[in-house]
Amino acid sequence: MVQYPTTQVQDGMPKPQIPMCVQRLSGLWYCYDDQGNLVYIDSSPQIPQPKTSTSYPYVFASSVGNPGKGLLIFSYSTLYMCGSSATWNNVYGAPFFGAIKYSGSVSVPVGTSNTYGATTTIYSNNVGYPCLTSGYVITLPVYVTVTWGGSFASGETVTVKLTFNIAQYPYTSTSLSVSTTLSATATGSQSLNINNIIALIAPAITTANTYYTVNSVTAAATSSASSTSVTVSVQAWYLTS
Repeated sequence: MVQYPTTQVQDGMPKPQIPMCVQRLSGLWYCYDDQGNLVYIDSSPQIPQPKTSTSYPYVFASSVGNPGKGLLIFSYSTLYMCGSSATWNNVYGAPFFGAIKYSGSVSVPVGTSNTYGATTTIYSNNVGYPCLTSGYVITLPVYVTVTWGGSFASGETVTVKLTFNIAQYPYTSTSLSVSTTLSATATGSQSLNINNIIALIAPAITTANTYYTVNSVTAAATSSASSTSVTVSVQAWYLTS
């Protein structure tokens, strides 16, 4: 009885089970993923080489936006992706990776006699996206907290209006705005979670198959009294691409 070898062979060599690059006698470099699929051929080794990558896994694609524009390596660890203008001119939007940013505690001036004070920006999403000169990214607030401090007069109510400004990606100008209010008669905090926020902004977005981003969140506050000792601060946590 003859027993034949069972090792899978590809292009004259055992099919690799780990990401690796090898140089053939022709001088060309052949790179494989961890499934043994050939993902790269060139005269120089792939940078970074899969076998030495510290941010594995990588996602490989033959093109993005315009088919035939070449190989794109898109890094999981750095939370962004870059490409040439030729590669990207048909791509709109960037995927969410779950990076969470915090606005910090932002003070909001309190107006009096039911007149709102100055509108204050809690966050805007121009946060330095490395692939676009505008620094524009997709963001989604997932938690917003309003805190009332200081002291309330008897019968005083302080209302905070939160506005979510929505833009159609990749344009930076606001196209939609939706607002909600939170009121208090004593010091303390109230919050909106992601379910509250989605329920607020979803009815305003009615165009199918289009990317939108909450490009800023603003707040304004007012007291029912003619003068006030109440302070207001707002904090936001938001997903960013």
